[in-house]
Amino acid sequence: MAALHGTDPKPDDASLAAAVEYAHYLHGVNPLGLVYLTNMDKAGASHSATTMFHSWFARGTRWQRVSEYLPGPPPGFLVGGPNPQFSIDSCCSAPAGSSGYRCYGASTFSLCQRDLKPPLGQPPAKSYLQYNDPWPANSWAITEPSMHYQSYYIRLLAAFTR
Repeated sequence: MAALHGTDPKPDDASLAAAVEYAHYLHGVNPLGLVYLTNMDKAGASHSATTMFHSWFARGTRWQRVSEYLPGPPPGFLVGGPNPQFSIDSCCSAPAGSSGYRCYGASTFSLCQRDLKPPLGQPPAKSYLQYNDPWPANSWAITEPSMHYQSYYIRLLAAFTR
């Protein structure tokens, strides 16, 4: 990034090549073949992120996922991506009688029963699942967009438009 934004006094070919490679990775040249931007079919992406974690686009809303019947989240949001450190909340496996058992009696305990392989049990670059479930399934660790990496993505693209 430093090479693209003028903070590197002498950008070299390797720095520029790495930036291009990263842009390609985000745009689908990755082990999942997934464009890590939401809802990009109309922009020509045949396999883009269909959901993201955000309360505005929560499960049960028409924005939860792109489908034949649902519009899904707005286009162009960069989702978190693979996360090899992903885990579900420990309350999902809390022993009977403990304070956390069945996630403190929460109605969302049923999310603990969901098969989350992937992202669990995968190589690092494939530790990803397109889903939008709240605690205790913790989809934010994978699909939540962040202003921090969204802004760096925009800066990356802007550098190639000059």
